[in-house]
Amino acid sequence: MKKIFCSLVVVGILLGAVSGFAEMRAGAYSISPYIGMYKFEGNLDLDSGPTYGVRLGYDFTKHFGLEADLGYVDTKYTEFAPDRYTDVYNYRLEALYHFFPDKKLVPFVAAGIGGQSMNYKNTSKSNSTHFAGDYGVGLKYFLTENVALRTDLRHILGFASIENNLAWTFGLTFLFGGEKPMAEKAMVREAAAPAAVAPADSDGDGVVDGSDKCPGTPAGVKVDLNGCPLDMDGDGVYDYLDKCPDTPKGVKVDKDGCPLDTDGDGVPDYLDKCPDTPRA
Repeated sequence: MKKIFCSLVVVGILLGAVSGFAEMRAGAYSISPYIGMYKFEGNLDLDSGPTYGVRLGYDFTKHFGLEADLGYVDTKYTEFAPDRYTDVYNYRLEALYHFFPDKKLVPFVAAGIGGQSMNYKNTSKSNSTHFAGDYGVGLKYFLTENVALRTDLRHILGFASIENNLAWTFGLTFLFGGEKPMAEKAMVREAAAPAAVAPADSDGDGVVDGSDKCPGTPAGVKVDLNGCPLDMDGDGVYDYLDKCPDTPKGVKVDKDGCPLDTDGDGVPDYLDKCPDTPRA
């Protein structure tokens, strides 16, 4: 068991170098091998000893999950028969509630109920099994999307004679399946979404081609909302071409936007009281 656990630790550390998204996820199954120390209440006449085991879990939501905890304690008597060993088996079903499930470091609380079996070797004592409950806390630190370091502390209550035992364990949690992490979902959506294409504006006047009624406007010329050059005096000649930009409304103009002067006397027709003056 020790060799297997050490191998799993090495695998977990190596996997930690792989980038991923770290968070709890609904619908995920988990397996959590562990190793630790188990302390028995004094009146049980049993030494504290190493404990090994595995937890098998399922997360119904990011916050809430259930785990089956199967553990073994290798111990011996302290006074009754100090050279005699005893096998202790723990098995419980625990409910877990995770805080901050979207973070890399996820604290949680746990409580459960199950049983404890003691196998007394080469002694006059009879093997026994009794109900046992527990409660405690723990931490998960995600190395990758599917692998987390984990530590747990439990207070175990044996119902045979109200025994108070403590267990501290350290291990790894491996997740399988479940919903994709939110960060990964966002990246998938972003990758799947078609790239936005900016509407074309061929003449660069700020009005897109689909709305531009004057698509060939020279660069730098001010335009209206329709993309056409301004004509402030309304004489039909755009301001950037109009040599007489202040022509009164309704006055006929030439191609340069200047009022007509039919007789060429220098007085525009709209002001000329003698429009037929002979040319000099």
